[in-house]
Amino acid sequence: MAASIYDACHYYRLFQNTSFGGYCGIITSFEPNHNAISREPANSDERYKFDTYTKHVLKNGQTTKAYEDEAKRRFIEEPANLKLLIVVSKLLTGFDAPSCTYIYLDNELRDHNLFQAICRTNRLDSDDKDYGHIVDFKELFGDVQEAIAVYRSDELDIDQGGGGDNNVVIKDWLVEGKKQLDAAREAIRYLCEPVPLPREMEQYLHYFCGDARNPNALAETEPLRISFYKTVATFVLAYADPAQNLTEAGYTDAEVVALQKEVEFYSDTRAAIKRHSGEELDIKPYEADMRHLLNTLGRPSENCSASSSFAQNTLRWPSAK
Repeated sequence: MAASIYDACHYYRLFQNTSFGGYCGIITSFEPNHNAISREPANSDERYKFDTYTKHVLKNGQTTKAYEDEAKRRFIEEPANLKLLIVVSKLLTGFDAPSCTYIYLDNELRDHNLFQAICRTNRLDSDDKDYGHIVDFKELFGDVQEAIAVYRSDELDIDQGGGGDNNVVIKDWLVEGKKQLDAAREAIRYLCEPVPLPREMEQYLHYFCGDARNPNALAETEPLRISFYKTVATFVLAYADPAQNLTEAGYTDAEVVALQKEVEFYSDTRAAIKRHSGEELDIKPYEADMRHLLNTLGRPSENCSASSSFAQNTLRWPSAK
């Protein structure tokens, strides 16, 4: 949930530049009108919103209503084909998408609107959906607690006689981040345990790519490589979230250094395996820039026009079963 139509358009455009673009939609109150922006300068916010809708959102004379109706239908009925809806003060009521599990709050909602927003994630879907997750970019969790207290009802009391905590669990993002990082670190170590000593690059290449003299080696070791790629990616992402707050998360200085070295080592090893197996082009010329990006992940951009503050908490919101 974005704070403004401009922000929503900006987020939408950013996603269009990624492989995720086709799975992203946008719903706001904006209606493109050429006459309304005819006197606007090329770099104005109004022109940016108009261009976003006319060049990136609406296709082949499609009306805004037709686009939004189809986007909502896909989000509800085909969640695998539309995974993210960027909205601005829309779909707070009268919109039920049971598969919706996460809501990202980048708008300072209050009271009833805040309560309505967090309720979007607690709709019953399948047996494996026990919780909805609210990721807070605006540090609203005090307001969440207050909103729940104000609007408490039988709807919240889904666990009959269950205690009085409203089944809402507020989690500290650093505590959760450390848990995820430790789990991802353990997973990559476990996966790589069979790699023969001294576990240098040669041993990793042989283990994950097989014997070069065997013409079927790459095919036979492909499941191993795929598992390695995914596990490394999970580890790197888990590291990126608390990267600038590792000391506050409870790591010693020595552990911080060790973590950074491990992230770099597994990232370099993944790249080497991909090159060795012919699954990726050589990106050696860009390694310095990539390492710089890795080292600075997690720092908010000072020049970003839209909000870029990091989620300080994650709230688990029980599905209304």
